[in-house]
Amino acid sequence: MRKAVLMASVAIATMNLSPAWAEEAGASAAEDGVTAGSGGLADIVVTAQRRSESLQKVPVVVTAVEPEVLEARNVSTLQDLPKLTPSLTVQNQASNVTPFIRGVGSTVTGAGQAASVATYVDGVYIATLTSAAFDLDNVEQVQVLEGPQGALYGRNATGGAIVVTTKTPRPGDPISGRFRAGYGNYNNREASGIVSGGLGEMFAFSVNGSIRKRDGYIKNLNASGAGTSNADFYDRDSKSIGAVLVFKPSEQFNLVLRAQHFESDDRSGQGYQAVGLDLNVLGTGLNGSQLYYAGFLQSFGVSPADAFAAAANLRFSGEHGATYENEANGSTRGILRPGPAGSFVQLNAETYSAKATLDLGSVEISSLTAYQTAKSLSATEILFADPKSYPAGFQGGSVGFTGDFPSRTWQQELQVASVNSPVQWIAGMLYLDAAGDVLLTGDLPPLSALTADNRWQNRSIAGYGQITVPITDKLSITAGGRYTDEKYTNTDFLSLADPRNVFGIPNQGRQELKGSKFTYTGRIQYDTGSILLYAGVSTGFKGATLSNTNLLSPGVKPETITSFEGGAKIRLSPDARLNIGAFHYNYGNIHIAYTDSASGSNILVNGTGAKITGAQYDLLWRVSPMFTLRSNGLVLDTSYDRDVESAGGAGVLFIKGNRLAGAPKFVVSLGADVKYPIGDGELKLSVDASHNAGYYFDAENLTGTGGATARSMQLVDASLTYTAPDDRWLVSLYAANITNEKYFDSGLPISGIVRNARAAPPATYGVRVGFNF
Repeated sequence: MRKAVLMASVAIATMNLSPAWAEEAGASAAEDGVTAGSGGLADIVVTAQRRSESLQKVPVVVTAVEPEVLEARNVSTLQDLPKLTPSLTVQNQASNVTPFIRGVGSTVTGAGQAASVATYVDGVYIATLTSAAFDLDNVEQVQVLEGPQGALYGRNATGGAIVVTTKTPRPGDPISGRFRAGYGNYNNREASGIVSGGLGEMFAFSVNGSIRKRDGYIKNLNASGAGTSNADFYDRDSKSIGAVLVFKPSEQFNLVLRAQHFESDDRSGQGYQAVGLDLNVLGTGLNGSQLYYAGFLQSFGVSPADAFAAAANLRFSGEHGATYENEANGSTRGILRPGPAGSFVQLNAETYSAKATLDLGSVEISSLTAYQTAKSLSATEILFADPKSYPAGFQGGSVGFTGDFPSRTWQQELQVASVNSPVQWIAGMLYLDAAGDVLLTGDLPPLSALTADNRWQNRSIAGYGQITVPITDKLSITAGGRYTDEKYTNTDFLSLADPRNVFGIPNQGRQELKGSKFTYTGRIQYDTGSILLYAGVSTGFKGATLSNTNLLSPGVKPETITSFEGGAKIRLSPDARLNIGAFHYNYGNIHIAYTDSASGSNILVNGTGAKITGAQYDLLWRVSPMFTLRSNGLVLDTSYDRDVESAGGAGVLFIKGNRLAGAPKFVVSLGADVKYPIGDGELKLSVDASHNAGYYFDAENLTGTGGATARSMQLVDASLTYTAPDDRWLVSLYAANITNEKYFDSGLPISGIVRNARAAPPATYGVRVGFNF
């Protein structure tokens, strides 16, 4: 901790006037927070408090990123956003996208589960984890709100919120277009485009689409042939198409209709490496890889003796767990994969929404109606051995899981807000109804056993409000609250008469959890014009939930969090901003999923709490019209306060004193933009380097960025872009993870001796061209 504080202090001191990239994350209408030709930093408008206002006047830590920055930093999904803000980490487990902000996130993944960081797209709450695996196309702005957002953003915003706003056409505007195409290593191909404009003075439209295809970056050593797959690992294909129609018959009324379709075939969300296991572990005579799969077989109900015997003769391409290099061997030597298809997640998601706004002068009334569907089909293979080495009885197919998880969500929100009033206020109501099916089979040749067949439903209704009252011309106070009532149900359709139920799992009937919660925020802020000082308290909660893959597991109570936070947003000069802040959280009833080593079952538990304390800074300095510096950093201290005993005393989760999942101790980054005029065009070099002290993926601290440790990593990204006069076309070279840092970005322990992790992308590079009209 002392070293982290010292490094943060040195970083600030050496920047002198160093200012905030911060809560702006460097973006603006002029790409990096600099107003072209104005001689100063641009004012960034955000909607963190559900109304448009200057980011420097918002008493909340917000990172706001414009599309030019996303492109320059090669950010195309939510999983890339940690490049832009030090407080954010994102895990991807079988395309279940789970963000963590300041160490607050969810280790409970799967169908019907929610993140502890809420994601919104154009005001629509993304209710399922797989639906957050979308690409960032047609984006106007991405905001990351740090800290509990229980008053304005509601349940499941315990750690914060990610707010994505896409482009909206305006009546009367000329027809315009923006097209991009690129090619990179690993045969990465991408193309995207949008055409938009007015259709007279009352209507406007836009249509957008994208396609991305990438080969895997982990080599598959299988020879081609019947019954095996020789496709490389971590390949991903995605495509999207959408349309927007705007109807504005008067200055007072506006209607926006949106439709968006996204689909992907993703093999990048699987953990393929066994980690943290040494040769001849525990005197078993098995190497790490063999023991890894013996543990998996036990989780299927195979006796320890039979599981060890089956695993003893398996042959792998290399020992996974003996050293860090071997843990990452998929990036260096390749691994084997049996079966004709291998692991994958196929996702089809659609969102339809209608937002109507009526401006009555001093009051604005809005209604948002949305409907979402998501269909997720996944297969997870766990036996990455040479198929020829399989013991008798295991050669008939893959060993693993297959899941089918369709879902749908209705959302209706009504909102009333003040307009141009000294006293700013907002009030609203939200109804949410999300439901889905879970069909899960365990594949153990020659059997395919049905292990879950149920339907979950989550209904929630909430009323909220917030008001900011000026006390003097500089001092104001803000108070807000939300009351939420919710119900979570799970109905089991599994039958002992079903021949697929080979394990004889009994039907659990209908389970139900009900609850209500009041969350609030209170702040005081003092604004001198160039400095905004603020301090306050805010709360949040994550709703109670049930396991949808193991209905024998009891439900868990709501998570709760209380945050105490203070900070300052300082305009040091027209060319420099500095934003600093400190916070302390009391975090209770944390939801944790783990596999009980005694029964092999996936169990949900809560009851443990945690203390989180930290500080951060964000800086932006326009040194000259041609040179801009930026930096940000975070110091974080987290720990669970007690061990947790599962229901019925089946086992104890020993986590007291462990670091929270997704919580690095220290992060710092430094970046620069250098511009050089070429005729009437411009050449721009962007370089960013970061150091992350590393973090764990689970509460037991068994898997992390170093495989079985929280190993630090240093990442360097760069891009070089030439933009033609009048911004008509551009060509850009980009590179990410230039030093080819080997680390892991997701993982989980399946049982006491089964741990896997997902290797992060290696060095990637390519070229991108663009055309605007």
